[in-house]
Amino acid sequence: MEHYTTHHEETIDGFDIVFSTTYETTHPRDLFMPEDVEEYLEGINSGKYEWFTARVQAFKNGIELGTDYLGGCLYESSLQFIKDGYYSDMVESAIKEAKTNI
Repeated sequence: MEHYTTHHEETIDGFDIVFSTTYETTHPRDLFMPEDVEEYLEGINSGKYEWFTARVQAFKNGIELGTDYLGGCLYESSLQFIKDGYYSDMVESAIKEAKTNI
């Protein structure tokens, strides 16, 4: 069972949105160009970068109705992912699924 750490919560369109991450188990060499892997590994090991799987959940009255995941996330911080990453797309996807499930 994976352990997720919650980084951000907000309410959008009447849904409680929760953004959390867990450590990414896929090796960076499986996702990035060979010439970049060493730099990324050094950054991950030094704490310059976070290497994670992102999860966005949409809840209504405490019931999870929609979820979206994205693995292979390499950012200076998980909060940087919210600002510059795919967070808004993931929120949109989780809400769309939640509306379908209502």
